[in-house]
Amino acid sequence: GRDPARPRIALYSPHGDPLSKATCFLFEGDAQEPTVVIKAVPEPSRAALLRHEVEVVEQIRHRLGESSVTDALPLPPLAVDDGGDYQIVQAVDPLAASTGRRGDDLAMLWLREFHAETEAEVAPWGADDREAALRAVDFAWSHAHPADRSRVVERTARLLDEIDGLPAPVCASHGDFWRGNIASDDHRLRIYDWEWADLAQRPFRDIWSHELGELREISTAASDEELRARCAASLEVVEAELDA
Repeated sequence: GRDPARPRIALYSPHGDPLSKATCFLFEGDAQEPTVVIKAVPEPSRAALLRHEVEVVEQIRHRLGESSVTDALPLPPLAVDDGGDYQIVQAVDPLAASTGRRGDDLAMLWLREFHAETEAEVAPWGADDREAALRAVDFAWSHAHPADRSRVVERTARLLDEIDGLPAPVCASHGDFWRGNIASDDHRLRIYDWEWADLAQRPFRDIWSHELGELREISTAASDEELRARCAASLEVVEAELDA
């Protein structure tokens, strides 16, 4: 409701190109702390990503209502500017500085409750689910290890045949649920980066991404023995969640 006083802007972009989401911190005068945070996509053709992230979080917030799970959602927007470059203005989040800390137990507890409270139905795993899973595998392996793509897709297809027709929840999904998108201070959580979120998805991707993010982080520095041990531990976590 007012113009900023002697505004200064600090711009952060993780990739440095116009296709990525830019985060701007607006300071006033000589203040050491920013007044607000502005997220923008400077390339209009990619603005839909940020728009989707904002809108789907607000839909999830509305669906959850007064649930304790709601507290982990990003702070609601103070303003949205749809003129030209798509921009969203948010308050400064006091939890943001705790992003990336290990808080696995708290994070997985939140994820279970989030999936349960956004569950719309339980429906048989079907052809559409299978094709979506195979597309993801095909995309990933065609980029990471093209020579192995066909073999891995065929192996995945055979494994998916075993769950055809089995009932599974349909719920909201974050889409990139791992430590790099989670802030934790041991008692509270904040979950960021919802641009891959979906209101009607199976819960499995979130369970896997929580572990895959960690494996991706250590894969370049860990020894083969360390990586095998971490993979085995990740599989145990995923199996326990699937059993639950």
